[in-house]
Amino acid sequence: MIIPRSYPFTKPKLRWESEIFHPNIKPPKKGGELRMEYLENWDVSKSLKRLAQEIKKLLMNPDLERRWKIRECILAFDTYISSGFPDF
Repeated sequence: MIIPRSYPFTKPKLRWESEIFHPNIKPPKKGGELRMEYLENWDVSKSLKRLAQEIKKLLMNPDLERRWKIRECILAFDTYISSGFPDF
């Protein structure tokens, strides 16, 4: 996590540095970016503590609407759906 000097007016930058199989997180070799609503809708009232909670939530419950459209993330999405999660 990189917290800019202009925080909280500017959102933190997140980069995932370890391998992960997730539809909302690019692999490290492709930038490690996270796609999540909390960051996309950043405003000055948001906190780092809540950001950490939202990352934990995202890890356990991918946001299928915000998945990356790259091969690894599409495969993670397909695997997630085919395994029966979420329970529609």
